[in-house]
Amino acid sequence: MWTGSALAASLVLGASAYVIAAQANGPGSGPHRSDTSTSALVRTGSTLVYGLDTLRFINADTGASRTVPMPAPGGENTLPEILRAGRFLLLNDGLKAWLYPPGVEEAPIDLGTSARIILTPSGDRVWLWGTGPANDVRLVDFTGQQIGPAVALPTDWFPTGEAVDEGLVLTPRLCPCATEIWDPTSNRVIRSFPPGMAEVAASGHVFAWEEAGCVSHCMVHLTDLQTGTQQSVVLPPRVESFGGGGAFSPDGTTLAIPGYLGPWTRISRIVERSAFTALVLVDLANRTARLLPGSEQRPTNAFGMFTPMWSDTGWLFFTEYGSRQVVAWHAGNRRATVLPNVILPRLPSPRDGQRLPSLAAT
Repeated sequence: MWTGSALAASLVLGASAYVIAAQANGPGSGPHRSDTSTSALVRTGSTLVYGLDTLRFINADTGASRTVPMPAPGGENTLPEILRAGRFLLLNDGLKAWLYPPGVEEAPIDLGTSARIILTPSGDRVWLWGTGPANDVRLVDFTGQQIGPAVALPTDWFPTGEAVDEGLVLTPRLCPCATEIWDPTSNRVIRSFPPGMAEVAASGHVFAWEEAGCVSHCMVHLTDLQTGTQQSVVLPPRVESFGGGGAFSPDGTTLAIPGYLGPWTRISRIVERSAFTALVLVDLANRTARLLPGSEQRPTNAFGMFTPMWSDTGWLFFTEYGSRQVVAWHAGNRRATVLPNVILPRLPSPRDGQRLPSLAAT
């Protein structure tokens, strides 16, 4: 079995987000982000981990923070990512993968060269995509030991970072951009998807995707790889999905998708960046989708959105690259709420080489 990591967008854009959830105090009332009088009632019991030149652990409720040095300095073009596997923290700096034990007090374990980490359901091993000329993946346990030989990927295909129980999600180096589900243990392609589709998220047996470039009357398609069935959910009017970067909730009831809000033209969104972004919540039980009030943000640059982040206790976190605020939502709340005490660091100046931060959730 495989566990989807919902990291495609964070890898493409160079960021992810990590949240460690302690015992939550229960969902608070979800006021609008501008309603500061009640925003203090939100208690998530979570810690945001912000990674760029250091790892900064930020208490999502109080804003208190501490920093931990990165194990190695990242290069200008590295794409950092942070993942969680149980109580462990995984860091990939674009060159190597590192494992932090629970508490992040001990020195991290060097797992070896890696351009991308893909989680497995066992919780104590990962697939690492190599950085050299050999286009392969290696299965590595949490002591840093490789299990079995490296497995060569199909020619000119690479992993997106997503996985389902049936295998890894692959995409070709050159478009037209089709997608395949590939089992590295048997070296077989389990399912092929045609060009013209965009991956949204993957988890369990379900692979979520949409038509690439959709700007109106968009739908997200849910393919069950175990049964072969497919269902489609119409997104709210005026919403274009971001084309990746969705995330399934830990209990499998909700799919969160970042999207652009219209009315707008593609030129205005790209050049003027005049469109708002917001989260769409897909109810997987009744196959309906709705905009999440309070999650609206206006982009401050061309880098887009972080992948939405779920905690183990069901809290959802979301923000824009460049925004210094984070919004949070829990099932049962009508609206998302800005975390009143959390202020993210400013992005570094592009003159210094644009390296984007990393941010993920448990």
